[in-house]
Amino acid sequence: IEILRLLKKNGEMYAQDIEKHFYMEQSTASHHLNTLLRAGAVKNRKSGRYIYYSLVKENITKVLDDFISII
Repeated sequence: IEILRLLKKNGEMYAQDIEKHFYMEQSTASHHLNTLLRAGAVKNRKSGRYIYYSLVKENITKVLDDFISII
């Protein structure tokens, strides 16, 4: 949820900037970002060797509803 908030606030972000914001290991950030990607909450794009993430705004409500239903 905090990653979603960060992307909402900042728009598209470089994966390492997300990691640094939360003081996460690269592997932990990748795991969370891949989970959000598979859920359809975020999308990514590559630019050279860099990966940028942004929200898929039309899917956020559904993803959050699904998340809330399992907790």
